[in-house]
Amino acid sequence: MSKRKNIFIIDGNSFIHRAFHALPPLTNSAGFPTNAITGTLNMINAIMNKFEYEKLIVCFDSKEKTFRHDMFKEYKANRKPTDPDLKKQFQPIRDIINALGLPVVVKDGVEADDTMVSLAIKADLEGYNAIIATSDKDIKQCVNENIFILDTKDADTKGEYYGVEGVIEREGVTPEQIIDKLSLMGDKADNIPGIQGVGDKTAIKFIQDFGTIENLINNTDQLKGKLREKVEKGIEDLKLSKELVIIKKDVDVPSIKDLKAEKNPEELIKLLDEYGLDRLKKSFIKDSDLKSL
Repeated sequence: MSKRKNIFIIDGNSFIHRAFHALPPLTNSAGFPTNAITGTLNMINAIMNKFEYEKLIVCFDSKEKTFRHDMFKEYKANRKPTDPDLKKQFQPIRDIINALGLPVVVKDGVEADDTMVSLAIKADLEGYNAIIATSDKDIKQCVNENIFILDTKDADTKGEYYGVEGVIEREGVTPEQIIDKLSLMGDKADNIPGIQGVGDKTAIKFIQDFGTIENLINNTDQLKGKLREKVEKGIEDLKLSKELVIIKKDVDVPSIKDLKAEKNPEELIKLLDEYGLDRLKKSFIKDSDLKSL
């Protein structure tokens, strides 16, 4: 059997937020903020230069509410409003990615997580390795022998992507057990309740002892004192948390071979000049691009 080719699937929102918070304030000559633009494109450029791949796809969240908001109206309700300087940079990043000729996938009613996992599963079925570049722990539930994770924080460094063993090493559970672990712990960022007071170590111990949260719920009599009280009090929250954590794996996404986009060197040069991205211009603009102008 021939070696599988790689498909990289980038979590655009994760890249943008990491870039904005990791870099100091930067602006172009007109005073427009560019730190998220610069950092996001540096990470994409690093992947393009470091790894061999057949295709690189970028996914973003839709602006629309998702099925999780319908399920739980408080989902992500405690998030702070987006910083205005960050908000301004969303569209320029999309414009540059489009000019680079990278396919972009956004689906209404679901999150980028659901879109990325559905694309990864499709890539796997179509005979590729899928590497999802993200910082989202939820994504680890889909890792298998052909689906991998590249942590966002490693995207612009010497970091390598990892598979099943990497998930076990980092999380203490298998990919199949990630859903239960995250359901137990909850997630403050997404306002997923979990069980009050249950952290990483306790969640892992529950999974080691009971296997699944359903088995835990059916055997709370084996717990003692405050811990039993917490679990029994939080059973409904735990069930809801599991529904929220499960990633939708059947989003209607295109076949990998049908995901195409044309590079637009003229527009790319214009945008890179506008935002003062001279170093990236040297990487993104090839001699063949200049000949086509």
